[in-house]
Amino acid sequence: MCLVCRETITNFEEKLPSQLFIRSHRSFIVAFRKINSYTNEFLEIKDKTVPISRSYKESVLDKLADV
Repeated sequence: MCLVCRETITNFEEKLPSQLFIRSHRSFIVAFRKINSYTNEFLEIKDKTVPISRSYKESVLDKLADV
């Protein structure tokens, strides 16, 4: 099955509650409760790693420090 979405990730980000989700990269939005661990460059979710881009790094690390 193939699904095509005609909405931008920015539109999805605006619709999601910011206290529950975080954007770490231009291609990734993740749920806070799913993050197992993190470094300055990656978020770990189960056995996968999600990058933290340079442009989102400061805001991601600030939000994670508050949790």
